[in-house]
Amino acid sequence: MSSKIIVLVKIVYTTYIECMRNYKKQDALSYCCNWDAGKCLGCDIRSKDNILIMYIDSKKAGKECTIDKECNYFNRVVVPGIIKE
Repeated sequence: MSSKIIVLVKIVYTTYIECMRNYKKQDALSYCCNWDAGKCLGCDIRSKDNILIMYIDSKKAGKECTIDKECNYFNRVVVPGIIKE
């Protein structure tokens, strides 16, 4: 196996493990731009055809933060940007 593949596998595995970690509301307070005094702003971003699209998820906006249950936005956008200390 080449060293580039090994490095890629290590990055993917590490990212997967980090996403599987149980995050708490303290993590959302520290890292999530949607955190607003325990409520979610509901902003989300996606890219399609190299265009960045931002939208408000009405199912989450103004509701209690769900990070302790499951938050796809946090796992998809925030977790990869968290610097491990």
